[in-house]
Amino acid sequence: MFSHLIGKPLKRYDISVFENYPPEAILEYHHHRDLEIEFQTYRLLKEKASCQESENPVVASWVSFFDEVLKAKEDLEMNLDNSFLPVLGPYYYPRTNTTVFFTSYTPATECVNATDLQYLCSLAEPPLPNDKVVKHYQSIKKLT
Repeated sequence: MFSHLIGKPLKRYDISVFENYPPEAILEYHHHRDLEIEFQTYRLLKEKASCQESENPVVASWVSFFDEVLKAKEDLEMNLDNSFLPVLGPYYYPRTNTTVFFTSYTPATECVNATDLQYLCSLAEPPLPNDKVVKHYQSIKKLT
C-alpha cells in the first residue's frame, strides 16, 4: 500500500530495519500481506541477540517474535543450513493477518532499509506550516 512512496516493495527488509524498529511497527504495514525474512537476516539477528556486548531490546524482540510468537524456532534451527529448501513457512500472525516466510535466496530488488522506513513513519504526522506562508494567507483573507 505504501510501497509506491519509496519505490520498493514492502516485502523484504534490510537488517537495519530489524535493528531499529520493533515488530509492532513493521507489522503495521503488513495487514493481510506477506513478509519475507532471509535466513541470513534471521541468523544475524540471533547472533546479535546472543551477544552480551550489544544489548539491543529491538533485536531481542524480533528474535522473540520469530521464536515464540510464530513458533518457528525449531524449524529454523533444523533448516537454516539446508540448501535444498528455498522457502520455510508459512507462519501466521493473526493480529495483523500477516503471513511470514523465511527464504534462502537473496532478492532481485533492493530491500527496504531503515532510512526508507523512517521516511514512511515521518508521513504519519502532517508537516508544520511555514509561518510566513500562514501570515501571507491570513492577510489575503482580511483583504477580501
